[in-house]
Amino acid sequence: GHIAECVSKTIITDVDECENILIVEVKNANGEDKTENYSLFYETGMLKVTPRPITVSPVDGTWEYDGTEHSGEYETEGLVDGHSLSAFTSTIIDAGKTDNEVFVETITNAYGEDVSFNYDIGYGNIATLEITKRPITIVYESGNVEYDGLEHTFDGYTDEQERDLTFAAGDEFVFTFP
Repeated sequence: GHIAECVSKTIITDVDECENILIVEVKNANGEDKTENYSLFYETGMLKVTPRPITVSPVDGTWEYDGTEHSGEYETEGLVDGHSLSAFTSTIIDAGKTDNEVFVETITNAYGEDVSFNYDIGYGNIATLEITKRPITIVYESGNVEYDGLEHTFDGYTDEQERDLTFAAGDEFVFTFP
């Protein structure tokens, strides 16, 4: 008996559409090419690679105020193994809240090649970034002086939480006592 062996075929990897063409050779049991003894008719098919859907979802984040900028984080679902996603998110520095939105820059394969066009990127719900106010309790020292007709002031203080009262660069903390 003779067997048909594929010697050439269409290969498609990225999102695209093309004709699927196969070239075959007919060989006998000894591996000899007998293709010239056959009239081969090819009916081409179509190959189509469609974009892969992925979801990029921002994640909530909360920090106590420390004077530094904080960036949101995100999670991905559906990315091909070995591919990586580069994105930037919202940032926050001062006490308050803001939406954490994700903006995808590129998706690369294991060789560092941009394959973003092979993905249909969907975004999850918007998350929230929050900087909470840094709690500091100032405890004024007390004093006791017998009346002598003079003005008196007591300017001592301590931080009730006994934390370092060093603030972020650019911050100034001034105590003024009457």
